[in-house]
Amino acid sequence: MRKKVAVTLVVVGACVVYLLSQSFGEQMVYAKYVDEMVRDQRQLAGRTVRLEGMVDEGSIENRPGTLEYRFRLSKGGKTLPIHYTGIVPDTFREGIGVVAQGRLTRGGVFEADQVIAKCPSKYEMQAKRAQGVSMPHSQQR
Repeated sequence: MRKKVAVTLVVVGACVVYLLSQSFGEQMVYAKYVDEMVRDQRQLAGRTVRLEGMVDEGSIENRPGTLEYRFRLSKGGKTLPIHYTGIVPDTFREGIGVVAQGRLTRGGVFEADQVIAKCPSKYEMQAKRAQGVSMPHSQQR
């Protein structure tokens, strides 16, 4: 009798784990840098991805009178064109870090449904450090 109960519990438990893994797998959002996305685009095609990179200088285009934006993100020597329709953050500009969530199209354009600008002060401090400018201890992280 105990064997039957144990076997039943194992089978039921395995079924529950399988069903949960299948449902979470469909909801999973991958986080990738631009160079990783370019490298792994076949495996990631059609999947929701949080893409991180720097906005290229001179790449931001906004169709007048619309919320439609086109720009390029770069990281690790690779670049991807981004298309986004929506409100961009106040800090959105060229040369800053951005996280765009969306999907890569067959044509190689990343269709974003969300754009988040990363904290510009973090990048300003990193740039100053790279240039050899000393920072007050209270501003160092």
